[in-house]
Amino acid sequence: MAKGKRAKRDEPQEAQIEPSSKEKLKTLFEKYGYLAAFAGAVPLMSGWLLFNEKDCGCFLLPKETLAANNELLGIISIIAGLALLLPAIFQYEVIGKKKEKSWFIRKEYLFAFILSLAVIQFYISIETPQEVPVVEGDYDELTLKLAEVGWVMFYANWCESCHQQFELLGTSAKNLRLVDCDTVECPDFIKGYPTWAMNNPDGSLEIKEGAQTIETLKQMAGLVE
Repeated sequence: MAKGKRAKRDEPQEAQIEPSSKEKLKTLFEKYGYLAAFAGAVPLMSGWLLFNEKDCGCFLLPKETLAANNELLGIISIIAGLALLLPAIFQYEVIGKKKEKSWFIRKEYLFAFILSLAVIQFYISIETPQEVPVVEGDYDELTLKLAEVGWVMFYANWCESCHQQFELLGTSAKNLRLVDCDTVECPDFIKGYPTWAMNNPDGSLEIKEGAQTIETLKQMAGLVE
């Protein structure tokens, strides 16, 4: 009897097969597919913005660096987005003894990706100022007064907000005192573009950062209280 028990005890245990790195990665995408779909939307949208020479607010890099390398950084962003998105959406299961792969689309993850793009696009539309149609010479009085009182606009050619400021003022922008920081070295107080600056009579420096509305520009020119 003891001998039988010993034989049963000595039977080899079935070895547990450690899943491969590929299988572990597959399991992760199956478990966290929603997160991968959401995360993939961000670099894909950033890449699209960079290819369109728009500021994506990404890479934590200065805007001039982004503008100079927009195509390269756009490609990097799109590749990163696809690397997160495709394994989450396109998954497979192993069928039969031959372990054949049957591919399928995870529709819920695809929907999560589309929803993410819609949310990002909505956020961008809120943050981007709407274009204001202007009549040629409509703001000549305003821009002449801004130049007269001493306001200088520092800008850069790659700056989208600068272009929006010029479009807002139309042909009247020719009357402004302008400094192109792509061609000359600008003062240290310039932290972004456009920047409006003026020396007050008491010697102090007044600064306005970013694109300004017509109402604000009128206040700066002293045309309204």
